[in-house]
Amino acid sequence: MFSKLDKLTSESGEGPSKVAKLGIYNCYQIDEVVTTSFSWFRTLEVLILDNNKLTDKFLLTLLHWFPNLTELDLTANDFTILPEIINHCVFLRRLVLDRCYQLSEIRGIPSGVKHLSAKGCTSLISQSLSLLSSEKLHEGGGTDFIFPGSRIPTWFHHCCKGLSLSFWFRKRFPLVALCLGYGAYSWAAPGFYSWTASEADSRTVSEAYSRGDAGLFIIQMHVNSHKIKSKFLLNSGDRSAEHVYLFDLQNAFPSLQPDGEAMQEYIKDGWNHVEFQFQGFVSMPVWTGVYVYKHNHDTADVRFIDPII
Repeated sequence: MFSKLDKLTSESGEGPSKVAKLGIYNCYQIDEVVTTSFSWFRTLEVLILDNNKLTDKFLLTLLHWFPNLTELDLTANDFTILPEIINHCVFLRRLVLDRCYQLSEIRGIPSGVKHLSAKGCTSLISQSLSLLSSEKLHEGGGTDFIFPGSRIPTWFHHCCKGLSLSFWFRKRFPLVALCLGYGAYSWAAPGFYSWTASEADSRTVSEAYSRGDAGLFIIQMHVNSHKIKSKFLLNSGDRSAEHVYLFDLQNAFPSLQPDGEAMQEYIKDGWNHVEFQFQGFVSMPVWTGVYVYKHNHDTADVRFIDPII
C-alpha cells in the first residue's frame, strides 16, 4: 500500500505482477504518476484508492484497465460521474463510494454487486438514487446498500414509522429484506445505552461514538414473542444527511437459516408473528420497511396486519 510514490513496478520487473490487492492513499498526483504503471497490475482483484483526488478522466481509464476486480474502494475522491463502463466489471461484488461529495451521477451498477456504500454522497441526483434503490438491483437477494435518502422504496411490501416492525407468516419463515431510513443528527444528540452489551460490544459502541458514527444500530428479532437473535449493525452515515440502509436479513444474521433448528423451535402451525425492534446509538431509524423475496415465498402466506384480527 502506498501514500507517496513516483512509480509503480511489478514485483519481478519482468512482466505483469501477480498482485491481487493494491491500496494507494493520499496520492494527489496519482493521475501523473501511475497512468502507465497500472498496466503492470492486470491481475488485481481488490483495488483501494482512498483520498487521491481522482478525476472523471482517470476513473474512466481505470475501469478499462481492471475488468476483473471483485472489490473497488473509491472513498473520498473528486470524480463527478461513475461511468456506465463499470457495468463491464462483471465480477465486482463490493463498491465503496463513501464521502465522494462531488459525485452527482451513477450511470451503472454491475448486477453482481452485493455490497455498496455511498455514505455522504449528498450531491447524487434523483435518477442515481432511484438506481441504487431499484427493485431490479435487489430482487435477487443478498444485497447490503447504504446511500443518501429518507424514504423506504415504494416496492417494499410494508413500511411503518417507529422503532419496531411486524409481520405474520405461515408454513415457513420467508426470506426478507429490511430497510431503515434514518435522519441527520446533531453532534449533541443523546445516545442510547438501553441494551445490554458485552465488554467488547461496549468498546465498539464507545469507539463509534467518538468517531461520530450515525449508523450504529442494534436489531432484535422475535418470533412468537421468543427472542431469536440480536446484532449490532454498524454502517455509518454522514451525520449531516439522511440515509437509507437496505439489507438482506441473511446478511445481518448469516448463521440464522429460515429452516434451521433455532427457528423451527418457535414456529407453530398456522400464523406466526415476527417482530423486529431497532435501537439507534446516535441517530434513530425514522422509517422501517420489509420486502418478501418473491422467488422464495408465496406472498399469500405473509400478512402485515394481524390475520386473527
